[in-house]
Parts: sequence; structure tokens; C-alpha cells
Amino acid sequence: MATPNDNQSKGFFAAMTSGLSMFGNAMHRSVNGLLGYEGVEVINPEGGKHDAEEEAQKGRWEQEERDGYWKMMQKYIGSDVTSMLMEYSYLLDLADECEDPYIRLVYTSSWAISVYYALQRTWKPFNPILGETYEMINHGGITFISEQVSHHPPMGAGHAENEHFTYDITSKLKTKFLGNSVDVYPVGRTRVTLKRDGVVLDLVPPPTKVNNLIFGRTWVDSPGEMIMTNLTTGDKVVLFFQPCGWFGAGRYEVDGYVYNAAEEPKILMTGKWNESMSYQPCDLEGEPLPDSELKEVWHVADVPANDKFQYTYFAHKLNSFDTAPKKLLASDSRLRSDRLALEKGDLLKAGAEKSRLEERQRAEKREREAKAHKFTPRWFDMTDEVTPTPWGDLEVYQYNGKYAEHRAAMDRSDSIEEVDVKSFEFNPWHLLGYEGVEVINPEGGKDDAEEEAQRGRWKQEERDSYWKMMHKYIGSDVTSMVTLPVLIFEPMTMIQKMAELMEYSYLLDEADDCEDPYMRLVYASSWAISVYYAYQRTWKPFNPILGETYEMANHGGITFIAEQVSHHPPMSAGHAENDHFTYDVTSKLKTKFLGNSLDVYPVGRTRVTLKRDGVVLDLVPPPTKVNNLIFGRTWVDSPGEMIMTNLTTGDKVVLYFQPCGWFGAGRYEVDGYVYNADEEPKILMTGKWNESMSYQPCDMEGEPLPGSELKEVWHVADAPANDKFQYTHFAHKINSFDTAPRKLLASDSRLRPDRLALEKGDLSKAGAEKGSLEERQRAEKREREAKGHKFSPRWFDMTDEVTPTPWGDLEVYQYNGKYGEHRAVVDNSDSIEEVDVQSIEFNPWQYSNLSAE
Repeated sequence: MATPNDNQSKGFFAAMTSGLSMFGNAMHRSVNGLLGYEGVEVINPEGGKHDAEEEAQKGRWEQEERDGYWKMMQKYIGSDVTSMLMEYSYLLDLADECEDPYIRLVYTSSWAISVYYALQRTWKPFNPILGETYEMINHGGITFISEQVSHHPPMGAGHAENEHFTYDITSKLKTKFLGNSVDVYPVGRTRVTLKRDGVVLDLVPPPTKVNNLIFGRTWVDSPGEMIMTNLTTGDKVVLFFQPCGWFGAGRYEVDGYVYNAAEEPKILMTGKWNESMSYQPCDLEGEPLPDSELKEVWHVADVPANDKFQYTYFAHKLNSFDTAPKKLLASDSRLRSDRLALEKGDLLKAGAEKSRLEERQRAEKREREAKAHKFTPRWFDMTDEVTPTPWGDLEVYQYNGKYAEHRAAMDRSDSIEEVDVKSFEFNPWHLLGYEGVEVINPEGGKDDAEEEAQRGRWKQEERDSYWKMMHKYIGSDVTSMVTLPVLIFEPMTMIQKMAELMEYSYLLDEADDCEDPYMRLVYASSWAISVYYAYQRTWKPFNPILGETYEMANHGGITFIAEQVSHHPPMSAGHAENDHFTYDVTSKLKTKFLGNSLDVYPVGRTRVTLKRDGVVLDLVPPPTKVNNLIFGRTWVDSPGEMIMTNLTTGDKVVLYFQPCGWFGAGRYEVDGYVYNADEEPKILMTGKWNESMSYQPCDMEGEPLPGSELKEVWHVADAPANDKFQYTHFAHKINSFDTAPRKLLASDSRLRPDRLALEKGDLSKAGAEKGSLEERQRAEKREREAKGHKFSPRWFDMTDEVTPTPWGDLEVYQYNGKYGEHRAVVDNSDSIEEVDVQSIEFNPWQYSNLSAE
């Protein structure tokens, strides 16, 4: 055996390299007997040079597929056609804990070798889309993030960290297609930092060759040197991956040494990259020390039997959502539609989705170039450093730390609703222009989108910044997961907005007084429609604090109370009552953010009881779409059906809200019928939800009865001119203390300091107060969990009832009557001192003396 001193820079079997190379070359054979395939190299890894002809007929390809692929690919010969390392990360943990600097390199180099078992898979992974990411947690305490930072040339960057190490990589694979094989050159920089002593390790892996791409059974080999250098001390390990020889000789074998800074061998290492690695202390000649033993340091884990893609269990974990963090980025690889389709075995869909993503990426590139925009990665920054490698220079990307900040914000936020991450829509698109962003001019046509996109409430820099912040949530429910700038808020909370349904409550009084069961539904459904005029406001209301309430009196003889009964998920309950009706609602809005629009699904249960006859009405409203959130002028549409059912008789009204078409066609229009229990139309209804509703008796065909007239049943009231928030007079009443009852609850929305500051136009104070309330709410949650307490609403009780809705099931809360008792006591008491309600400090808190710190 040659000693390491014969060729210290080359490693253990350096002296044999030329002989092995010749041996390997002897097994290469051109398949000149195949017409059209002259010069194609076919290698049988288990055979000799005479087995090439037979081997060429084997493999995964059918004859016609093989011929077609060869015809397509042969022109690329000689070209670059480029388009799992944490499994055994415990080896890096051991390296960090290790005192011996040479054994440290044994652990770390074995970690580097361990991935090669997985890399022998012969299936091609998808090329990442520019901006695509992959996140991983729940493995070895690691947080892992990678991002596709460049498309031309294709480059990825990655960062992993736990309490023992950090791992940073910039990768720019380079390939060379050779007809029936491809050489893969790992142009990259891999650095591992062991935290205890700050040791920095640099890894240079060997190239890889994928053999028999088209003809024969595809297999992988990685002949050459792997070098890992301790940049802190100068120690290094040099491992030589043997090339596969005739009849598999040398296949998988790895041998080499750990050297000190003086290039003296200290430890020999040997093994197979598909099985295990072992080590043994050695002398200066590289011979094992007397009485020392060969010890195994790593062994490949068991793998699934007969796995279609030769996946390890860890590879399945990588694809699994079990290793996904809370609030997965929408740009994550798991969400790719082509990958998901292939995973399910749908090759046709996978191909179509792959093409669609690639075309979208090309469109993004064209748009960037047209607007002179430059793609900027989110989690990595390009440095000025250029690292030389054996296969070319590399521009280095550096992890910028922002992902850790993002994850910390997600992990400590209790406002993020748990959602099914599989429902997210894949979205790696980072473009700060308009490609792929739906912009709709409600008064124009499809050609007006570009001009419309320049309009709206946002300045250019605000719009671009907001888009950059929000695009990652595309496909997500953002009901309460995103901290939004206060400049898009209105000085009202969601539970105050619930009270806006009471503006035209006289229609419910009319319904209660009405003898005609069908006209009763005309009045009641017109009441339900009346609120949509107010709902077209495009400002966001504040999310209520858990335990927050809103009370209203002095309007139509109504007593109204609403309470935020749950924070996770966000849910509200409301009750209103006068001499004619009771109104009860449980609301759990669900949203889906689509980039420049927001779909709002009214997951809830709304019941109205008319007191005279005890008739119970159930309301299911249509969903709402908020268009042009960021680009263009924001506007609201509610296309779909509203159904109100008389649960007592079976009669119902079905009203269709028309979607807005080109040039405003159909916008605001509502049409439908009141039906009897046999679903025969009795009364037609028509109007616009922002103006008025009318009705007319009809025949069985839905045609107006001869001699009947169309009569208006509701008309929107006049609204203030040029109101900053597009408030109606009633919306101002809702915020006013004039509608507050005697001895207002301290948990009332009117008293919120952020709402009051915004109402006065002090955005800076409003933002600070909003942040203070949200932090106090988080402190309350921590205190409850520490004490084992559970929040209980004051005025509503959770029932055992679960109501199905078109957008998900709903746990129903029921008014418990205690608020009526409370009000009766307050209203009948002469001992309650009259105070300035505006001086009351907002207090929805369960723990009154708790600090937000």
C-alpha cells in the first residue's frame, strides 16, 4: 500500500488513482452496433466490457420513449443542462461536543458522506422556481431554510441551525451532457460552523456521474476526492471515492485520512458511502496503530422496501407537512402543484402543471425586464465574495438573518390561526410589478387593468413595500395572522361592524307586524341586504381583543350586545332585542388572500326570531370579494346567493347578487324570489344592494302578476358627503357615546385607545396603542396557560351545537341572558353615579393587574 506521504494532497489511494482511472475507462464501451446511436457509452456496473450491448436494451424506457428522448437530447451533448443533508445531522452535534480535533473531522466528514446514499436515486428532482423556498423543522432541533436565489444561472442558497452548528451553502450545479450520461460538477461553497469553539469547516465534494440516462439501467457514481478543511486550525480530511470497476469492483468504496495542519495522517477512515463509515487511529505512515480498533461512526438507516422513488424515510419526511413550521411560506416546494400531482401518480397533470409554472416564470422574467426590476432574494443577500472551485468561480450568497426574525414572529404570535397548509396555493412570485396580479377596473374593461393598477390609496413605495410583505400569504386565511399598517384601518372594530345590521331594523319590526308570510320574508331579506351599503367600505376594522364587547341602546328600542368569545380562532357572538324581534349571531369569518384580492367567507349562524308568532328565520349570506387590495382602487363585490329560510314554515327567499362585469355591468344588482315550502315562486324581488329593493307578486313561472306593481320596500338613507371613511350617519352613531347605555362596560370597543387615536387622525399613536393592546393580549394568553385557566365569555355560552356552513363547520355560542339582567340592574339603580363614559379606561382583561412585559 502506498503511504499518504507519497501524495498527501490526494488522500489514501492517491497512488492508485491513475491505475484505477485506466481500469474504469476500460469498462466504457461505445454501442456502435445500434443504428443511430453510434458513440453512445453504455456501462453495466455489475458486468464487464462485453455486456454493454445487452445492457443497452435494459432500463426504465420503452423503445419508442428511448428513441424519442435520444432524438431530442443528442444535440445537447457537451452542453450544460443544469437546471438532503440534514438526515444524519446528529453527527454534527457530536462533532460540536467533541474535544478531539481529529475525531471532530471524522464526525463531520461522515455527515458529508451520509447524504450520498440518498443521492444515488436516479430520478430527477424538479428545478426550483426563482424565489421558491423550502423550510424544515421538527428534526434534530434544526431550523432549515433554502431559497432559489437565481434562475440564470440556476443557484440555490441554504441555511440550517440548531444549538450545535450552523450550515451555510451556496450551490450552482454545473452539468455536462455526454449522450447517455451526465457529469454533475458541484460548483458551490459549503461551510459548517461548530458553535462551542467557533470552528469553521469547508467542504469540497467530488463530482458525480449519472450513467445510462437513456440506454440501460441508470446508476450513479461519484469518483474523486472529498476534502473537508478546518479553516480555524488547518486540519483536514481527504476521502477518495473509488470509481466503479468491472463487475462492480470498488463501487461505493470510500477511503482516506484525517490530517493535521502539517499534513501528517492522524486517523484513517474507510467504508462505503451506501452503507457505513468507520475510523481507526494511525501512525505517520497511515498504518493502524497497534492495539487500536476499527470503529463504526455512521451506518445508513433502514429504508422502505420497494419504494417507487427509492426514497429513504427521511426523504418522505422532507416531502411531509409534518416537518413544516407554523405558517408555512406559500413559496415552499411542498406546495408545488406539479410535485403534488406526481406524488399522487398523476403524470399528465404533473406535466401540465410543470409547464404552467415554467411559463409563469418566463412571464415574470419578461415583466421584470420590461419594468427594469431586479429580483432580490428574501432570505439571502449576494455578497461581493467570489469563491474559486475546481469547476469554476462562484458568487457567494449569505444568509441575512431575516428568516429567524420571521419565524420568531410566527412562533410567538397567538393571532395566527392554525390552517391546513395543504390548502395553500404555491406562490414563489416576488415581482413588484403586475404580472400575474389580478387588477380589475369595475367601471372598465379587460384592457384597463394596467392603468387601474397605478391608481389606489397607496403611494408607489408603500404599494411595493406592502406587496413585498403580503405576497407570501397568498392562498392563506389572513383573518388575524398578519400585522397590518394602521393606515388601512377604520376607527371601528369587527364587533361594532356587526351592529351595522341594526340600521334598518324597522324592517324586522314590519316583518313581525306582517300577516302575509311571504311579505314577511320580503321585509326580513331586505333588512339583510340593507347592510351591504355599509359593507362596501374598503377600510379594515380592528380585530377585537378577547373579551371585548360592544353595547348599543337608544336606537329603535333595541338593546344590542356583542362579545369577542374566542381569539384562536377569532369568533364573535351578538344578540339584539326589541319588542318585535330577537337577533342572534355567531360569526367566524374565514378569508383567503389571493395577492391583490381577498375572498371573505361568512362562516356563521344568523337567526332572527319574530316575537308575535315565534317565527324563526335563518340567514346564509353570500361570500364577499375585496378587489384591488394593493394595486388599483379597492372595491367590494359580493357575488353569489343569499338564502333566508323560515325554519317554522319552510318558506324561503333566494336572492342572487350579480357579479360585476365589464364596464360595471350587473354591479350591485340583486334579483330573486320568495318561495313557499313547495319551492313555488310567490314574490319576485329586484334592486341594487347599494340603493334600494323592490318587490312584486308573481305567478308560478316567476312572471309579475297582471295588474300588480313593483313596490319599493327599502331605500338607502342619505350619507355624509366626502366622509373620510365612507361612513354612514348610522356608522357615526355606532362610534358615538350617544348610543352607549348607562354605565358602559369598560370592555366596550368605543373605549379602545387605538380606535380613539385613529378617529382623531393620530396614526402614530393609533399604531403604538394597537401594538400595546396586542402585546397585552399575548401576555394574558401566557398567564392563562401558566395558571391552567380557560377563558369564559361573560354574556354568551358555548353550546354543544355544531352548524355546517358552505365554508366549514361552526361551534355555536348562545346568548345566556345575563346581559339583560345586568342592564336591568343598572337601569333600575339610583345608586349608580353618572360618569363621563369617555373617561373610562378600556379593560377587557381577565387579569386586571397583568403587565404586558
